Amino acid sequence: MNEISKHLLSKTDFGLKMRLFSGAGLSVFDLVSDVYMIVVFLGSEETRGVAHVNIVCVALSLFFQLWLAWFVNRKRPWRRIARELLYVVLFIKPGIDAARVARGNENDDGLATLDPLAELAISKMFEMVFESIPAAIIQTRAFIISEERSTLALVSIIISCCTTGFAAATMWSPIQMHGCYFLFNQLTTFASVFASVYLYTSMGHEHLPAQMLWISAGSIFAAWALAYLSLVLTVKPEWRRSFWSTETISQYAHAIFHDNEDDEHRMAIFDFQQCKWEPSKDEVRAFTLANWARWKDEKPAWFDDAMIARIPDEFIPIAALASLNGAAQGGQRRRSSLGLAGSVRESVRRNSASK
Repeated sequence: MNEISKHLLSKTDFGLKMRLFSGAGLSVFDLVSDVYMIVVFLGSEETRGVAHVNIVCVALSLFFQLWLAWFVNRKRPWRRIARELLYVVLFIKPGIDAARVARGNENDDGLATLDPLAELAISKMFEMVFESIPAAIIQTRAFIISEERSTLALVSIIISCCTTGFAAATMWSPIQMHGCYFLFNQLTTFASVFASVYLYTSMGHEHLPAQMLWISAGSIFAAWALAYLSLVLTVKPEWRRSFWSTETISQYAHAIFHDNEDDEHRMAIFDFQQCKWEPSKDEVRAFTLANWARWKDEKPAWFDDAMIARIPDEFIPIAALASLNGAAQGGQRRRSSLGLAGSVRESVRRNSASK
């Protein structure tokens, strides 16, 4: 389900920008809300320890994001490094990185260690591990045991949970499993929610009313079920089988290349990370090397700059690759983004090659 949504959104500039800036906005609001809650917790002797733990979490997140900003820009002039570090301290770095990705500004001067997409994704990982998850757990516990529960405290918890969910969803695609397992995973997740409510109420805890917990859990499940059913009913009929199919991403990529005869559909294999079709690597390389000159002469509509940017260097004839690099700014052609893992590998490869 998530993969289909991301596929549809990726087809438009609006969808791309909505994903980027929604994630960046959540990151900024999450950090601001955590700072606000720290101030609130420091004002009470009962919650001062919670504030200290939250301070440590925010400090760790900022430290690793500062390190990442330095690592990415360490080859650039010191003024640029100082500016990037200032973006982190001012809590606006997620928005800056999102804007760079939306503009396609990928290491335009050739000096960055990672491209903006990889930097944004790794930054979100640091934020999720060191700030969002710990803060959500700590603040939830404080919210439950506290006699006075403010609306702002609940909002802060919700923002932390949304930030964690968004970051995790963008770094791990359900299609890497298969639709049937993904649906099973979703159902077991909700089952654990109901089990947690049952255990909490059966043990005699009275911090939160049992009726409110059951209504909340049921409402969330009903909203998810309605959204899931609506998506199944509104997607293209040929996509519906993906919701319960046992076909994985590797099997799907293999079928795209081997079960199609026309070049355009076979080249769609480059829409996936190479690790997903590694067993077919030699066949794909032989296919592109044998047909590259013909495609350049015939100029089919699908063989455009966007397609060429998705093809790794080793799948391009040496002479054609030299021509592409020669025409590119900085002497190194730009590759389109391949997700977090692909972006990191490609950025590190370029950095190593430039040494």
